[in-house]
Amino acid sequence: VTGTEKQHVADDYQKQIDKIEDSTKQANTETLKAVFEAKFSEGIFKDIIHCNREVDQYLTCPEHTFDIEEDPILIVEKNDLESILRVTLPHANMKLIDPKSFMDIQGQSIHCPEDRNGCILHVRDKRVGTLVYKFVKDEHASHQLKSQSCDRIWNQYQSIMNTHMTPTEATVWVVSCDTPKDDPFFADRSDCADRNITFGLRAYDGYDGHGQSSGAYIFRPANGTTDSSPYWEINQLNCYKKDDNTYGALEYKSDQGTVTLSLMDNDPIGIQVFTEFNGIHETKIGKEVTMNVEVLNFKNEEIFHTDSNGLQMQKRVLNQRPDFDLQIQGTEEITANYYPIN
Repeated sequence: VTGTEKQHVADDYQKQIDKIEDSTKQANTETLKAVFEAKFSEGIFKDIIHCNREVDQYLTCPEHTFDIEEDPILIVEKNDLESILRVTLPHANMKLIDPKSFMDIQGQSIHCPEDRNGCILHVRDKRVGTLVYKFVKDEHASHQLKSQSCDRIWNQYQSIMNTHMTPTEATVWVVSCDTPKDDPFFADRSDCADRNITFGLRAYDGYDGHGQSSGAYIFRPANGTTDSSPYWEINQLNCYKKDDNTYGALEYKSDQGTVTLSLMDNDPIGIQVFTEFNGIHETKIGKEVTMNVEVLNFKNEEIFHTDSNGLQMQKRVLNQRPDFDLQIQGTEEITANYYPIN
């Protein structure tokens, strides 16, 4: 809370907001418990912990929620097919089951990074609506991704191999098939396509005080900027795989951030890319950090597509607009081809 009032007034105002928020959560909790118990089973909901949806659109819940002795229930309201649930767990010996059928939830995996406490659960559930999961003990940690020394991951449809890596960028060879294979990398690839993809974190010098500044829907690097410079230095490549190769991840780590390429459980639709920043270094004029991806020897006739707030894909043409004649001034080619997406 900011303004021109005295600090003690601001503090009191914040306390009042917190008090109202707590009372609202309590009322919501009682209502939710009644609804869920009536819909699923009486008496199974001893408490409801509120989980926060963070900026990156993943569900984040407190670790203490998942005390395995308490038979925790996780309820997710999901309204799209492709989003991925991510929950922090205290350890790997846990898994999700359907509380009615007691069958394992498909598309789940647990990844336990060495540089952080706890583990991360990923669930790719293509159902929508109110989804109910139950945590149970998994003595063999059958869903845990094992850290291995490798340069390739694959599932039945896709294979990704790290082929080249410098301190500032990495290149992977991706094979994608229309039908399932025992191993897409070595199998008959008559219905497959392969690409070499280079990626890396780069940055433009930020707005320098001249002309239009950056904003929520405006990408405006410093005057005269025509290209970006490398932002990170890759210092570690980790590989995680399930024993049956139904899920895997290549993790590129640096002091500035981490990029993870993941293949979900027998998923043919594409590669999941997770980018995590460790904060942008403070400078006098700031940085505009971007994730740059280049498909080598790929001819797209300067045509590409972006999504429109998750509603539908929109066709874009480099340096063009469909409804007016775009006039690019000087070095504004970068900003002229910036499209905000959600």
